[in-house]
Amino acid sequence: MPSARILSFGYDSAYVLSNSVADIDDAARSLIDRLDGERQEDRAKQRPIIFVAHSLGGIVVKRVSASHSNPHS
Repeated sequence: MPSARILSFGYDSAYVLSNSVADIDDAARSLIDRLDGERQEDRAKQRPIIFVAHSLGGIVVKRVSASHSNPHS
């Protein structure tokens, strides 16, 4: 896929696991903020997003998805 853009997102899983569920929400908010920063142009906003995640990263992505479908959370 020559026109694909691949971005990676990292977080300190030891910190998230040792604290609280709120820290998972913080990681999700951080991911949303970074995606918003990358998708400022109209052309970028129209590109589909495909997440590849596992384990705790999958939970973070699920939180991102939930907050996207309910913007007031």
